[in-house]
Amino acid sequence: MFADPYSPTKEELYKWGKVEGALVPCEDFDLLLDLTVDEGIEFVLDNEMSKSGKQFFLSYVCLRLGELLRARKYKEAKEFIKTHQNHSSQLIKQLCNKLEQALSQSFSYHYWCSGGLSNELLGNK
Repeated sequence: MFADPYSPTKEELYKWGKVEGALVPCEDFDLLLDLTVDEGIEFVLDNEMSKSGKQFFLSYVCLRLGELLRARKYKEAKEFIKTHQNHSSQLIKQLCNKLEQALSQSFSYHYWCSGGLSNELLGNK
């Protein structure tokens, strides 16, 4: 599905995300992606995205935001909140609320970077 799984294009990622149950092609795949947080959000909100695709890309967005928290890049986190807090998607508004709360809490790697928050937001247990 990917010409080079270590350097997938945005178009390849989009096609892959539309396939329900598509397997991640390599370990730490999410760390290799050259997507912006906004591009990840576009994928999450795309109506053609599969359930597993939405899960993967929301987890990716949470990972990237978690990296800001872990590095104490609060200015960038606050900028994300300011930019997205009035988003038309309730999911993105919830994400902003969680990020805002996290600014005054201790950082949880599992919650932000290992699927905890994305599972919570999507109602997965």
